[in-house]
Amino acid sequence: MALDHETVQVQVGQGSLWIGSEVYPLRQIARVGTRQLVANRANAWKEFIVRAVLVVIVGLIVTVGSEPAGIAIILIGLALLIWRLVNKLNVPAVYGLVLNTAGTDRAAVWSTDEDQIDKLVRQLTEAIANPDMPTKTTNIYNVVNDGDVNQVFGGIKSENAKVGR
Repeated sequence: MALDHETVQVQVGQGSLWIGSEVYPLRQIARVGTRQLVANRANAWKEFIVRAVLVVIVGLIVTVGSEPAGIAIILIGLALLIWRLVNKLNVPAVYGLVLNTAGTDRAAVWSTDEDQIDKLVRQLTEAIANPDMPTKTTNIYNVVNDGDVNQVFGGIKSENAKVGR
């Protein structure tokens, strides 16, 4: 499954963080960090093997009645499973800006570009330390929707990379 990429404008300054149409007062941000989500490749392989075995068993059962139909089921089934496995293994890692406000962590923006998220964390940390700094506007490219993150990474392995910078 491919990720839908968008561009989001982020503005930091004058006491606020704007991400698209959402606003976070800098005074209420207690902690800033990142999260990294990577596809669970072990789970993808496990799912592939279990389903491949089932396809072969069904194909062999059908082969008893009609050999060409059984072979077709096995070949088509395995081809589809391989295609699905390749798609799952090729999903890129996704990096999120995490804001801690009032005791809750909130992933504010997700991107496949780790450098952009790291730069945003540094910029936001500077703005929190110096709330009177002039407004800086940044376009974050390769932004991934929360819906895509939830769908693609159904079986995710979250790595708390660089939290609390």
